Amino acid sequence: MNIQHRNKLIIFIFFITSFNFLFVYITSDRLVDNLAFGRHTISLYAQLPYLTLCYILLSTYFAESHQKSLFLTISTIIPSLLILTKYSFNEITFYEEDNFQYDLLAKYFISNKTILAEDAFTVQPGYPYYLVILINIFGDQTRLTQLLNILLCFFLLTIFINLIKKSKIQKKEKYFIYYLLFSSTLFLSQNILFSIAEWLTFSLCFLSGLIIKKKQYILLAMLLGYMVLLRTNLVLINSFFILLIFFYVKKKMMLFLYFMIIAFPFLHNYFIHGDLSFFITSAIVDHGNHTENIMNNPFEYTLDHFLSYLALSKNYFGNDFFNNTFFISILSLPFFFIFFIRIYFISNFKFKIILFLLLFLSAGVTYFHGWAYYPRFQLTNYLISFIYFLSIRNLFVLETK
Repeated sequence: MNIQHRNKLIIFIFFITSFNFLFVYITSDRLVDNLAFGRHTISLYAQLPYLTLCYILLSTYFAESHQKSLFLTISTIIPSLLILTKYSFNEITFYEEDNFQYDLLAKYFISNKTILAEDAFTVQPGYPYYLVILINIFGDQTRLTQLLNILLCFFLLTIFINLIKKSKIQKKEKYFIYYLLFSSTLFLSQNILFSIAEWLTFSLCFLSGLIIKKKQYILLAMLLGYMVLLRTNLVLINSFFILLIFFYVKKKMMLFLYFMIIAFPFLHNYFIHGDLSFFITSAIVDHGNHTENIMNNPFEYTLDHFLSYLALSKNYFGNDFFNNTFFISILSLPFFFIFFIRIYFISNFKFKIILFLLLFLSAGVTYFHGWAYYPRFQLTNYLISFIYFLSIRNLFVLETK
């Protein structure tokens, strides 16, 4: 390292550390409000985008190694953490939404020492199982658990960014990928503070690329199966992804383990509670008029569905930015469309088919699943498709034109 490079690095570290410290110092007093997420949590909300941008700059502009970039990035938030420790053990509260249901189910599992629900699963059990671990360790969900979740997500994200950095992808495309990943942190940070399942789904997906590279296929099967328990609408795309990998590695135990895991909620609901569904809201037998609506008005339904984030925005323009999944999602969603269109035209026939199937299976579930209108559901599946596609293309070295 030459002297000029070292001096630039020292100035950069000093500046961003000071900036984040002052930002947290000015905004952290709002954390006395114990509601899980909102304007008052901006000091926590900003940490994941801040850490990600810092890591990307250190590993690209300053060309530091993964380990050194990670160490330096974490070191920049230590002064800010000293301020946040004041609020670490403040128990957080929720509105009566998904996060509240996850919290109740996790506490039911703990109090009854079971992994089975009292009734058929009405929400995906994957995230409550994760919350069981946190609540057993820390006593409840607190500001500390939110901060730990931010750090876990950041760490797993950097693993994936490092894989992209070392790949043979063209430099301009890498920067576009870095932007997509960075912009997604605004969405991920919101999900972490809301305490809903998408952030953990993404984080495990970031890890999947490394697991494939290390050829740990049994671990991959467990991870992909658990992701379906986190987000039911991943069942088709995860099943396709593991079948695609099976085509290359021929590991039968991997398939067996994966399908056993994803069968758990169905077996639980059917044999224990007599309900033919993964979850109540994903019943195989249509309990409402959703299918009828699709058949009677296919064009209108399609337009409403895939432009739903525009329609929903009419109700949100005057609302709080931080409680609005529309504004957060729209920062990334259109750019994923651009990436997919561009990569489709530069790919060979094999890749065109793989990309089409990934997108069809992810978008198809949101189309036929009547409860998947919100843009965060679409963004979730497109980001998963994006990560899987990059993993397949770069780790299996399937060549583009």
